[in-house]
Amino acid sequence: RRQDYSIHSLSTFQSVYQSPILTDPPPEAFTSLAAHPDGQLLAVGTTAGIVQVYDIRQGSLAASLAGEKSSGYSINTLSFSENGYQLAAPSSPSSVAIWDLRKLKTSASVPFAESFKINKLTYDTSAHYLAVAGSEGVKVLLHKTFEEVLSLDDAGDVMDAAFTGVNGLELWGVGPREVKIWGPGEN
Repeated sequence: RRQDYSIHSLSTFQSVYQSPILTDPPPEAFTSLAAHPDGQLLAVGTTAGIVQVYDIRQGSLAASLAGEKSSGYSINTLSFSENGYQLAAPSSPSSVAIWDLRKLKTSASVPFAESFKINKLTYDTSAHYLAVAGSEGVKVLLHKTFEEVLSLDDAGDVMDAAFTGVNGLELWGVGPREVKIWGPGEN
């Protein structure tokens, strides 16, 4: 099967770059993706619990990230930190691995209760916080220590989340039938 990609201008919808065919495509299917802040790398999650990091311009595999206990869990979400040094990825349905891309190893692991299933990971634009949306609400973690600073348990099943608003201090989440917005001072 052919695996390549192209980059299009959103103003003209014309292709501005066509990659070579990927030289090391994984045998497992892609399930998620995230673009590095500098635009040079593309991380894709796979059905085997492996994150493949591609050099966009070369179309080649730059790194393959797999935890020590690769469970075969499908990586359903990925998020780069604002500076691009870290990549957050689920390491199981209920835990997050923080990959240090400079060392190509995990720098932190954040477990949650087994009943909490991760749906979405997203850093805020300042990289001070990481939001983890899941089956039992949203957990907001400090970026450096990954200490939980806010738990929005009453939110129910949150499928997606995004930081927005003035200084990125609003957190929006979407559940099965509603959009919720949390701002400073709310919990």
